[in-house]
Amino acid sequence: MRNCIIKIISLLISLTLAFTVVACSPSGDPNKDNGQNNNEFVDTYVDTVNLEQISDSSNYFISGGISDYKILVSNNEYSSAIEIKAASELNYFIKDAYGFTLPVVYDTDESVGAFDVNKKYVSLGYTSFYYASDMGEMDFSVLGNDGYKIQTYGNVVIINACGNNGIIYGAYGFLERNLNYRYYAQDEWTITNSPNVLLKNMNVVAVPDFDSRYLDGNSTTHVNQDWVVRLRQHGRSGSQYGGMEGGGWIGSDQSICREFLDYTVYAETHPEWYYNGGSLKDGQLCFTTVLTNDAHSSDGIRPLDELIKNVIKKYIIPNETARVIMFGINDNEKNYCNCSACTTEVFKIKHSGQMCLFMNAVRKAINDWQAGATTFPGGTPIPSDLIVTDSTSFNATRDIKLAFFAYLYCIDAPVNTNGTVISYDAKYKCLGGTGTSGDGKSTDVTLLDDIVVRIAHLRAENMHAQFDTTYNSVSYNAYEQWSKICSNLATWDYATSFSDYIAPYPEWSVIADNFKYYRTKGVSEILTQLPSSTSGTSFLAMMTYVRSQLMWDADQDVEWLYRDFIYNYYGPQAFDAIYGYFTFLRNYYHMADAKNSDGTYGFINADGERFYYHGDIYEYLSITKAFPYATTVRLQRYFNDAEESLALVKNTEPKYQKYLDRVQIESLFVRYMLIINFSDKYNSKQLEDMLNEFERIAKLGNLTEVNDENHQRIKVKEFIDAKRASI
Repeated sequence: MRNCIIKIISLLISLTLAFTVVACSPSGDPNKDNGQNNNEFVDTYVDTVNLEQISDSSNYFISGGISDYKILVSNNEYSSAIEIKAASELNYFIKDAYGFTLPVVYDTDESVGAFDVNKKYVSLGYTSFYYASDMGEMDFSVLGNDGYKIQTYGNVVIINACGNNGIIYGAYGFLERNLNYRYYAQDEWTITNSPNVLLKNMNVVAVPDFDSRYLDGNSTTHVNQDWVVRLRQHGRSGSQYGGMEGGGWIGSDQSICREFLDYTVYAETHPEWYYNGGSLKDGQLCFTTVLTNDAHSSDGIRPLDELIKNVIKKYIIPNETARVIMFGINDNEKNYCNCSACTTEVFKIKHSGQMCLFMNAVRKAINDWQAGATTFPGGTPIPSDLIVTDSTSFNATRDIKLAFFAYLYCIDAPVNTNGTVISYDAKYKCLGGTGTSGDGKSTDVTLLDDIVVRIAHLRAENMHAQFDTTYNSVSYNAYEQWSKICSNLATWDYATSFSDYIAPYPEWSVIADNFKYYRTKGVSEILTQLPSSTSGTSFLAMMTYVRSQLMWDADQDVEWLYRDFIYNYYGPQAFDAIYGYFTFLRNYYHMADAKNSDGTYGFINADGERFYYHGDIYEYLSITKAFPYATTVRLQRYFNDAEESLALVKNTEPKYQKYLDRVQIESLFVRYMLIINFSDKYNSKQLEDMLNEFERIAKLGNLTEVNDENHQRIKVKEFIDAKRASI
């Protein structure tokens, strides 16, 4: 939400925290700012769409603890279902604040009558009131699926959007602006319950910075739909509620050879389609064979034709809500085709160039199919039940995007060292060439429209921004180069260490800068990888909240978001302690990342050992004694302080138990380090008590996995049982 006036809790204004200095380093204090100055980029983004004109009116939305307002929805087949869902979301939070709901009426009800600015209605979607107002046509090119407009006319509030998503998000936008609503997690939000609330005069246009927003993790994938939608996330399969659009990626990270041209189905009879004559590992094609698209001598099947048929029949037609089809390969640099034809081609255009040719061929074929083609690229007849016979039909007009990874060996775009796109004489018939030597169509590898390149910067140093060329030149070059040949970029970024799920992941200082950079490079789709098989990891709820906020608006004050979340999620009583813990961690990480005058990184910790850390997703932290015993005990004191502060209001704070549970879940990382790294410091009784508490809190937070001493992820129960057996 841009430039909105947000009621800032007074306690957050003053953040003079009384930290206890930890003697962890003779060369640095983690309670002081030891952040690094990353290389800057020029943020050229100019917001010409969003509009936020808000003022108090003289009309009351809530007066004396009640409201005379009704919610107006249309009675039509197109949008009434999603409008009713938006109305139910409005009423859910209004009831939470005031104990009542607003009546929901159809605009065809006789009691509604004609549009009148003196009537008290919140109009959702394409109602008669919307059409009678001068709000104007919804422009999809501006609002997309998720953007919305809110405008007041006297007492009347009109909320509308192009897409159904926007109608739902517009309902939340109304609550944010009028009732100070803010949604943090599935069991935590704030909303005013003041008995008198003036209706805001509103002229609002709100559009997210990124069209598709998806936090991919155990908590965010497998929870109730409401949480995903209220965070304005799309989820794996779409926006969750029936009728909503967006998200809708289908196809796995190995979809080409495991779904579209299934190796288990074709490899035995058509081994030449796959790399190295039929051996398959991680899903790779022999691209030169597939693009040549010759009919097989035994059954006449052409590989590209067969793949496109399968994609249309099994994935496009049955999945009407699918917006993007992912053509995935598990991009392991050791497992690509090295036949002589592919080797020659890769030498000229790189591995990424081969992917571009392949994707252009598929894109062209899908375009032709939507336009009514009767044959596939190689001349194979399209089955009659798949032919698009009506140019106005759904499959003829639907927006279908195709995507592929720029990952390990495809991260390097087919761009020359001088920055120009590689020119290549592509002779494949499926791309418009004749397929005969010397007769090919001269072209380059620039991607056709509606192809998405999904950049996954796997080996980035994530304590530094993706544009910081000192540490992340590969990522920087990927965005700079792919943006030259593709108008649709997507990002798969990371917010966890796969080698150490439980540990705090240190991208706090660069999240907002990264998102701004993605925005300037034309990224429209963001997926963030969170812990995929467990909840209960460090600051997971806060990471989910902050990222979901920045995916909508990257210009928000990220530090305010952190403070606001900690205050409301862990409770005002625990704020000082948890924010102090968070601040300590951030500075400790930055000290570990700092470059010293002698060229070394990191600092000498309390045990006299050098500790350095850059935030790679495969770095270990919790089981390497990066936090010495004295430091770990100090970290535990933050949680002791938080619990002691909460205990003072045990009998007066309605949310006491909820806050206490969350503080204890957050302490799992520290408890784990004390057990796995320093069990020799405790006697048998103490260690047994520590294990019992860890087990109890892990169940509370749904923490299911940790690492053992060999750096292998194991179930929490296995970890606990092994430790108990060693006592």
